[in-house]
Amino acid sequence: MWSVPDLQCPVQDICEYSFQGNREKEKFSVLVIELTSAAELLTADHQLWTEVKKLQSVQEKCKKALDCDKCLHFLLRIGSCLQKHVLINLSKTYLDLAEHFLLGLQDSASVFFLPSRQQLEFVLIRTQAVSKLVLDTLLYSRETFNYIMQKLKTNHDTVGLVMASSVTAKVCVLIKDLLVQMFEMYKKLLPWRQKLKKGDWKWPRSLELPDDLEAWLELNEYDVLKPLSVSKEKLDFLTPYLQNGAEQNVEEDDDCVIIENHDDKSTDPAIEEIVLSDDADDRVEILTEQQKMLLHRIKQVKTIKGLKRVWRSINEDFQMLLPEALTQKKIAKIQKLFVRLKQLEKKRKCHPSTKNESIVAIVQEKGLQFAEYLGLIKNTGEAPSSKKQTKNVGSSINKLKPVYTIMGLKRLFKSINRNLPAAERKEKCAKMRKLWYSCIENIRLLKQSGDKETVRDLIFCTSKIVLTLLRKL
Repeated sequence: MWSVPDLQCPVQDICEYSFQGNREKEKFSVLVIELTSAAELLTADHQLWTEVKKLQSVQEKCKKALDCDKCLHFLLRIGSCLQKHVLINLSKTYLDLAEHFLLGLQDSASVFFLPSRQQLEFVLIRTQAVSKLVLDTLLYSRETFNYIMQKLKTNHDTVGLVMASSVTAKVCVLIKDLLVQMFEMYKKLLPWRQKLKKGDWKWPRSLELPDDLEAWLELNEYDVLKPLSVSKEKLDFLTPYLQNGAEQNVEEDDDCVIIENHDDKSTDPAIEEIVLSDDADDRVEILTEQQKMLLHRIKQVKTIKGLKRVWRSINEDFQMLLPEALTQKKIAKIQKLFVRLKQLEKKRKCHPSTKNESIVAIVQEKGLQFAEYLGLIKNTGEAPSSKKQTKNVGSSINKLKPVYTIMGLKRLFKSINRNLPAAERKEKCAKMRKLWYSCIENIRLLKQSGDKETVRDLIFCTSKIVLTLLRKL
């Protein structure tokens, strides 16, 4: 009976009650109080509906970011269950029955007309149906949360997945609490079934109301009411997301200089750490069939959406097949690459002069860079579209020389920033800005100690490091 979607409440089915004293009449007032308190479980201001709105917002974002991803289907399934909660409107069912009892008890006549047993049975049937729906929502929420935690290990769409996991976990907690309260509420209302008189209404099917709602749902098979225990080892992959923002923004090769000529190692004693770049021939590796197929797929992509789909298809298992380990720094670079692609696309829409430029060429160019981050090809070098600009910038930078004063260092930074192309300015200036702040702090400490000669050497070494880094960025 609980699965009948269009089941109607027998509102007109009432019975006559006569009470010998006020004490018997007051017993029904207890039923009114229980029905009213039960209605407070799912009122319009319940916190669950706030999470439902958040879930809808996450779903809209996931539709754009995740496309046909399995996570999106899980979220939509949770949303569908919660939408059925709204359609059933169990809170209104409780309040309507409480109102019918309250109006009947306020009559001053000797005979009272109160709702029949069938009206209370309708409330119990609806409670039974909603409890089943709540259990399904809880199971879907737990399944979705577990899937998202596994998906996070692949480091794809991190922001969207973290948002989805947060909302899903909150829904799971609220639903579990709601399910426990519904069990208690059902136990309080069920004994009143024998105290009410049976009316003339007949149910379309045989009615079987369980004595124990928890046993009827067979929760022992699901084990959903117990806390979900997750070992610390399984959460180790979340450590990078919990680190300081400053640490997360640190990019590789910040404190070292990469030089091509190995004989230049001893030219500057101020540079303590030097990383020798590998020869181009040493980077070439023999690709497997799967890696060749992935590289071919990347080269065939002509849209930003298609390139994103390739990135999302590289799951945790496929990452093990890549030529090089997919580190956090590489993943951050790949995410920045997609951000730049989106910015270029917006720029083309806003500026009519750039509409004639082919987005296919841009996507294919970034696709090669994407393949480089995956270790499928060697260094692609500068983008073809910016070769002329890079050449002009390089000739301007080659004219710059190391300086010995703080004002000269400041002018050097300004000159570099002025000569950099707009597309590269943000990334390169971030590295130089870090060196600038570090140098200023060291100069301040050295000036306090009165060591002016070391200050001069520090400025010279900093300017030389900046110029060396700039040519290698």
